[in-house]
Amino acid sequence: MEPLATDYEGVRMRKLRETLLFMINKTLGTLTQAKFKEIFKSLPEDVSPLLNQLRNDFQKNVEEEFEEIVKENDLKSKFNHLDDLILQYSKNNQSSANVLDVLNAEDIQIDGIDHLPELKEDPFESEKRLRITVKKEKMKELEQRLNELEQENEELTSQISKQQQEKKEMASQIMEKISSIHHVYETVVNEK
Repeated sequence: MEPLATDYEGVRMRKLRETLLFMINKTLGTLTQAKFKEIFKSLPEDVSPLLNQLRNDFQKNVEEEFEEIVKENDLKSKFNHLDDLILQYSKNNQSSANVLDVLNAEDIQIDGIDHLPELKEDPFESEKRLRITVKKEKMKELEQRLNELEQENEELTSQISKQQQEKKEMASQIMEKISSIHHVYETVVNEK
């Protein structure tokens, strides 16, 4: 019995999966305990249990995202359809063997699986650089906000000083008036 069309996975889809698994393993191979400790300095000396959990979670998340992409874009059926078209074309056009040799999915050699070009940058270094950039931007924002608050504080301090000076002057004027009234009162009382 032939598998259902939705369950069948052609060669191109299998090759894509093989490439994904290879890239996951290649990426995870760069995650050493030393690099992990460099990023997360507050962790205990032996982080191997955390590292293993992180590797497992990473692989699971990537594979789940991959499956979502495959499903959302209907890649399995599209690759299978391409395989079918090539097979039909090869049966109908034996003279086009050169083109079909290139397109024959069974013979596809994915050179990168055996020897991928090195990543330009370690993913953890890239993540570290990104975190530093984000922190620098946040620091700029905080410094700008601090400058604004210091300026507001200076303005408020100046207003408070001005108001205190006005109060002193007003109190001095009131005291002078009270003294003057008191002097008038004393004069009136002494004349009687």
